[in-house]
Amino acid sequence: MGRRYLVFKVEGRKASKREIEALLEESLRELFGDLGLAKARLALLDYEPERGGIVRVDSGGLGVVRAAIAAMRPRDFVLYVVKVSGTLKKARAILASYSPRSCAARSSGEGV
Repeated sequence: MGRRYLVFKVEGRKASKREIEALLEESLRELFGDLGLAKARLALLDYEPERGGIVRVDSGGLGVVRAAIAAMRPRDFVLYVVKVSGTLKKARAILASYSPRSCAARSSGEGV
């Protein structure tokens, strides 16, 4: 199976990379069990609290991981998928296009 790269954003409190990883795994395990977690072959590759991050997933587990991200309900921040890419290079370019300043403006409602 091929790989897909999910570019995600974090709004609210800026969580640590370990916290994001733990919440993703916990959400996947709750919804789909250990088998679902294994099939997704989830890996958090890049994460910058100001911009967001990139999650690598098997293409067969793409829907499972998107559902797990949508089901995550931490109290003080929200994760959402911005774009899905077939290459890591393109995913990194998408993530780099989000400057910390533009992300802050979007979350505060400025410039709308």
